[in-house]
Amino acid sequence: MSFILNSCSVSTPFFIQNISEKDVEIKIVYNYEIKELDKFGDFKIVYQNGILNQKEFDKSTELINIEQKQLNDSTLQIYIPKNSTARIARTGNTYFINKIKSISYDNKDLSIEEVLKKSSSKNWKITYKIE
Repeated sequence: MSFILNSCSVSTPFFIQNISEKDVEIKIVYNYEIKELDKFGDFKIVYQNGILNQKEFDKSTELINIEQKQLNDSTLQIYIPKNSTARIARTGNTYFINKIKSISYDNKDLSIEEVLKKSSSKNWKITYKIE
């Protein structure tokens, strides 16, 4: 007798929308060394001008790489341009939650749990807004 095991993995991207009128400096602190992140999903940070919903972002052919500055082995500094949408991570089943420790901007230091509480979620796509 044989059994077929079936598991389901749902793509869960994490977006930050900068709906403010200024570029925003963000520091992302990971629970892992940055060089290890490629083992856990797609942590390449890209953005698109405009405030896009997740479907529009996924269909975009004009994604732009965000310049990143590594501050230490587990912290990145990026700037998200005003009026834009950035994808911070794309993993299966919200796996990025275990990899990101916190996000800081405008003198706010938010744990990933706090970020998620203040985010919207639609079809497993999570969006945090900076106003």
